[in-house]
Amino acid sequence: MKKQLIVSMITVLFLLFGCKETFEDAIVLTEDQISITEYLELHPNQCSSWLDILERSGLADSYRASGLYTVYIPSNDGIAAWLEGKNIDSLEKDYLQLLVKNHTLGFKQLKDEYRQGTTKDTNLIGRNMSIDFKLGNQRSILLNKKSLITEYDIKVSNGYINIIDQVLELKSSLSEEVGAISDCSIFTDALKRSGFDQKMGDQTQSKRKYYTMLVETNELLKGYTPSINSVDDLIDRFSDSDDLTSSHNGFNRWVAYHIINGTQYTNNLLTQDAVRLWTNLETQYKNHAVEVLIEDRKMFFNKREEEQFTQLDDNQINIPAANGCIHLLKQPLHITKCRPTPIEQDIWDVLNLNAIEDHDGNHNRINTLPKNDHTVAILEDVFDEIDWGSSPKKLPIYFENRMTPGRPGTDRLCYTGGHGLNLRLGDSNEGWVRFKTPYLAEGTYRINCYGTKGPDCGSWDVYVNGKHQITNSRVYTNYGNGYGFEIAYGIFLTEGVHTITIKKNSGNGDFTFGGITYNPLNNE
Repeated sequence: MKKQLIVSMITVLFLLFGCKETFEDAIVLTEDQISITEYLELHPNQCSSWLDILERSGLADSYRASGLYTVYIPSNDGIAAWLEGKNIDSLEKDYLQLLVKNHTLGFKQLKDEYRQGTTKDTNLIGRNMSIDFKLGNQRSILLNKKSLITEYDIKVSNGYINIIDQVLELKSSLSEEVGAISDCSIFTDALKRSGFDQKMGDQTQSKRKYYTMLVETNELLKGYTPSINSVDDLIDRFSDSDDLTSSHNGFNRWVAYHIINGTQYTNNLLTQDAVRLWTNLETQYKNHAVEVLIEDRKMFFNKREEEQFTQLDDNQINIPAANGCIHLLKQPLHITKCRPTPIEQDIWDVLNLNAIEDHDGNHNRINTLPKNDHTVAILEDVFDEIDWGSSPKKLPIYFENRMTPGRPGTDRLCYTGGHGLNLRLGDSNEGWVRFKTPYLAEGTYRINCYGTKGPDCGSWDVYVNGKHQITNSRVYTNYGNGYGFEIAYGIFLTEGVHTITIKKNSGNGDFTFGGITYNPLNNE
């Protein structure tokens, strides 16, 4: 939209003569020159109610300031429906601030960038907005299963405005959101009886943990043989001790197996280019994971034979909660031991897991790695009790895009799309990087690291779970489209998450990580 807005100026002539309005001094603005708050002020027929909420929250001036936001503004009619039976004067300022931030993304999200699942990142209170295409029509987008976007991508000076027909209410905890879904009363009761309703309850934002629930509906449970018609039937089927809250109880394990650690919206797994991909998702049942196969852009859980698998109910997926998301299942999810399957771990995934520790000779640790290219990470001093030997100079660590045209090493990280962790150590022989593996099934593996290093970078020692595996001095082997080296061959790993440490012991220069692959030897 590019409607012209005329802002009249009070001129010296007007001040002198009192009544003469001059148009020669008028300033003509377009909508992309005004702020979010100014847009609301200029469109009272559509946005006056949200402006009132914005002012009551004390955030109106914040939305006048420069920045880059994507905001979803409920129409006056949508707010009137939301306020029915409520008194806006009784709503606390802190609540209104959360509500406003719940409608705001701190980045640009244009219509063409929406994908089934969720937005590119969380909103200003750290929660996801789910995305659905209504009736499969990409022109009709629903947020949080409820709010229809009626106007898109209105450009203003500090971001983009979208108009929606209903308020995006603040989401409750996972256990409460499951309880609000029709036909899920048995699973809801199972959460309570097993004690997981408390664990899945919403915590404070600073201590919040995130989960994904794979829920079996009452109708699905009734299809068991014999039929499960209540939580007591479910307990009779799986329980093998008196304490239903114990992790040693079969009923408790059944519930725990339906809860995946971390938030997994479908677009987190079903990437655009996925043809065939294996991954294991760790569950609350210790040392057990749900095995996911992406095949021809279809998702299968614990697929063993053509007729034996579990899938999601496409009509009931990506249901957001304050501390995760919910998917309803089409088939029962039986506890299954994972098989050793090839796993690919992009360094980008490692960063998102916050699983990396990085050190140089000044005992420096990287706590939160930057996601932007060419950004220097801030290093924090830790582990003073370690004897680091000599004191090499302190150098930063970079995360950068090595696929930039014309830059050195462009061909070396194509395996991972150019993303890598650049460990710059100069003349240090004491630097090391430690990271966690994905959840792996029990088996014997060949582990390869993809990346690049200069010819004078010397050698590296590799440890898996603290055990030395290899000393490597060359990184010229071409694995697929990426350079790399073998971390371990024929190493037996129990089921679970493991720790890999790569420590530099000679030479100068840097080493850039691109990714790790874990290949069971029986698959080679």
